[in-house]
Amino acid sequence: MATATKKEGPIRWEVKEGKNVYKISFSEGNHQYRVVLPGEKKSISVPSVTSIIGQLDKPGLVFWAANLTADYCLNQLVNPKTGKIRKVIKDPKEVFELAKRRHSEELEKAANKGKAAHRVLENWLLHGKVPLVKSGINAKYVNTCWQSFTRWQKAVNFKEVLGVEQRVFCVEHHYAGTYDLKCILGETEYVVDYKTSKAVREPEYPMQLAAYAYAEDAWAFTEGKLGIGVLHFDPDTGEFRWHDYTNVMGAHMTLFSTLRKVHTHKKICAEVVKSGAVSYLTEEMLDGE
Repeated sequence: MATATKKEGPIRWEVKEGKNVYKISFSEGNHQYRVVLPGEKKSISVPSVTSIIGQLDKPGLVFWAANLTADYCLNQLVNPKTGKIRKVIKDPKEVFELAKRRHSEELEKAANKGKAAHRVLENWLLHGKVPLVKSGINAKYVNTCWQSFTRWQKAVNFKEVLGVEQRVFCVEHHYAGTYDLKCILGETEYVVDYKTSKAVREPEYPMQLAAYAYAEDAWAFTEGKLGIGVLHFDPDTGEFRWHDYTNVMGAHMTLFSTLRKVHTHKKICAEVVKSGAVSYLTEEMLDGE
């Protein structure tokens, strides 16, 4: 696989499969991957690993958002420190409008914290400089993440960096994505992703890594010569926990490939409906006869 190079506009790279060459591009603005298939001139859109996995229902997020909204409203009425009703209460309409945005604000904060940690680790791996951050809302957290990362390197016998923020394309299943790190741990090559979420989500995270690893090197994946793991940093403390999913990556790739098929069929069905090929029958139509 050719290394992706960043220029003005989309990031472009090529994947060779025998005599066939697949030309892939990635636009950061809309986070869209496109590929020019062998023998073709025009590019087509291909789904990302995260968009395919995103089809899975996440009921926990609904309850989390509802609880955030309720807690915000309650805290505007009752002082959480004293437990007494506040003497001055904001306009109810303003409270409700702000409450509706609480989950979006929290998601944005978490995303910014994760991005900051990713940037620090990327700079450390690419340039080898101690990436101490002196200012900013996430300074203490990202510094702790870096220190945790160096402890992890020692714990897992980290030997060599093979790739950082590497983009991949799967010829067999036509999907693309970007993993955080490929490295040698002990005697085995690993594809690693960093996570700063509250919890390690399963099966989503191991499925995501299995998809990256399969796209990176399907032969090594199949022969058991490639490992996968999630390096999870606690969102509050920055301390690490290593989750090695190598022993179950085959099962998670099977699950992912099934989701890939579902994604394709959903797209086909949507296009059929949009084309007007679907006929509808309603009670009103029957009444009009």
